[in-house]
Amino acid sequence: MLASVAGIACFVAGESFAQAGTARENVVLPEVARSFGVATSWMPADRKLSLAYGDHDVEIVIGTDYLMFDGKPLELLAPVVVLDGAVSMSLPDATTLFSRLLGRDINPAEILSASSASRQHSDIVGHDLIKSIRYISYPDLTRLIINIAAIRGSDAIEVNCVRSGGTLRVTFPGFRMLQSVAPFDIGDAIVRSVEPVQDGTDATLVIRTVAEGGECEVQKHDDPLRVVLDIRPTDSLAKRTPLTRSVSTSRSSEWTEPVPILPDQRISFTTVVIDAGHGGKDVGARGRDGLLEKDVTLDIALKLKELLERGTNVKVVLTRTDDQFVSLKERTAIANRAKNGSPADLFISIHTNSHASTAVTGFEAYYISDAVDPSAEATAAMENAVIAFENEGNEAVEARLTPILWDLQFTEFISESSEMAFMVQREMAERLSTQDRGVRQAQFIVLAGVAMPSVLVEVGFISNRIEETRLKTDDFRGRAAEALAAAVTDYKNRFESRLGFSNGTSNP
Repeated sequence: MLASVAGIACFVAGESFAQAGTARENVVLPEVARSFGVATSWMPADRKLSLAYGDHDVEIVIGTDYLMFDGKPLELLAPVVVLDGAVSMSLPDATTLFSRLLGRDINPAEILSASSASRQHSDIVGHDLIKSIRYISYPDLTRLIINIAAIRGSDAIEVNCVRSGGTLRVTFPGFRMLQSVAPFDIGDAIVRSVEPVQDGTDATLVIRTVAEGGECEVQKHDDPLRVVLDIRPTDSLAKRTPLTRSVSTSRSSEWTEPVPILPDQRISFTTVVIDAGHGGKDVGARGRDGLLEKDVTLDIALKLKELLERGTNVKVVLTRTDDQFVSLKERTAIANRAKNGSPADLFISIHTNSHASTAVTGFEAYYISDAVDPSAEATAAMENAVIAFENEGNEAVEARLTPILWDLQFTEFISESSEMAFMVQREMAERLSTQDRGVRQAQFIVLAGVAMPSVLVEVGFISNRIEETRLKTDDFRGRAAEALAAAVTDYKNRFESRLGFSNGTSNP
């Protein structure tokens, strides 16, 4: 698979490679690796691809402009990115990497040949395809979402699940597996790893589970075409144990060239965007006694900003600081350039909920996904209604914007967003004396547009008179802000521990 990205001036192990203004070919990294006999392991939750060959280990974090080769940094010409669902690297960087990894000089033509050869065993044209796989870890199940391409509808797709001890084989008869679909580790309390294989004319997922028993529930969906596998252990009370991973820095081999100094902030957690829902002409939901959602969300956002800046070294960016209208497109643009022109590390959108039944109460945390129940769908529709202020007669705006960015969230950030949503739920349950309505999934436009982990929080139902009274108080708003600050701090610490950073900051 080839693509082009604009060239830039960067360094490889201290040497300058000026490519400004030129086009550069990208190659799909797992394809090339497998052609050279290099083992690959893809960890979506960490956005990390690992390579292993002989005594060498390579770890690559998506979006960073360097990789770790035997525990030492090698700076790249361009960041490794996800293009069309595949982990892709520039051709010059791939040439340098595999020359070092294999211990011999490799030229760009060999890399391109390897990329092509990896696909020659199977002509995918005209076949049903498995395009990509993502996962979500829940306390009592692990969900795999398999994106597919097929000329038939979901009802006509056959899926067979066969368990043998701690291995579950899920077969898609007649499907081909794209070479860009790499093995990956999950490491939660239910699933250890997933290995995609091409088994003759069938595509198979070899899923290694923690327990030897359990069940696999299959769901099929259209628009987009996908198969969802819910894997549950026999013990339905199993709890998820978050896995902490760190980058290895213990290898003893030395570089022959000067090693560039790479500041921690390149991959450390430094920037959070807080989005106070609604504002200006968009008042949001309105309480029975006249309280406006836009006023509640702004106050909580300001309190949260103060807590984070006082208790951590995190930079906080607000999408609005007063009663002004900010479009959904502008909000996502702010988030996507908040970190020195790049996307922030986390996005939190704050809202209050409303319901036709004034008896409904409680808080909810959402992350982006297809709405899975009528209530979640209704909430998303209500919060997305701001698009009416933005379209100015152009009804196609939403239809154009959302699908383009939907795959970005699904491919790269859904696991982190899910993790953050559960942290928010836990902290709010500890601090707010209201009903815990749990973590939900829905299609929020403001979350679809941000290139980072993101959550939307409904702190209470303004339509309920008792909760409206609470939402008016400084005490309730302060406790909501404290809960969010604690969740951000916990997420930050876990994020940095995975990358080998130490952090002594405690929860506020």
